[in-house]
Amino acid sequence: MANEKEQAGENHSGDSVVSGANRNVIAAFLFVLGYGLLFSLGMANKAIGEMVNEIPFANIFLPVPEFTSPMYFLLPVVGFFLMFFLIDWINDYFEKKPGFSVLLPVLFLALSMAAFYIAIFWYIGNYAQLAGRVMTLDEATRLFFMRWRTSAFYLFVLSGLLGWVSRVALEKIKL
Repeated sequence: MANEKEQAGENHSGDSVVSGANRNVIAAFLFVLGYGLLFSLGMANKAIGEMVNEIPFANIFLPVPEFTSPMYFLLPVVGFFLMFFLIDWINDYFEKKPGFSVLLPVLFLALSMAAFYIAIFWYIGNYAQLAGRVMTLDEATRLFFMRWRTSAFYLFVLSGLLGWVSRVALEKIKL
């Protein structure tokens, strides 16, 4: 009788490992799918750049920058899996499971834009000060909007949002 319980316990733990492995395989597949989407949009940037300006609200996220540096290849990996696994940590830490709330990607996007703005302000402001001039907030805002969509950090943010969508999709289909 004890052997049957032990075998049942082993089977149960084996099932959870298999389902966890399936979940990781599906997460890797979703990452490759999202990465391919970002990569193809980045490569098609020159072809669709002018068309996107005529589509309402599409020019917020498109076109993505061209992949011209190793950062453009590596930051999407970090962004996707950071957000994918951050949701589990947030849901374990809080009782109401706010990781699946729409508020999380909105907060992620807002904090990312704020961080990029601060980085632009301090980085360019430092060069301006070394050159003997003062950078205004208007100039920093103009530089922010010029550089936001052409930066590798933008791909980090987009892949983080894709990671959130993938994790929520896995939760909805119960894998």
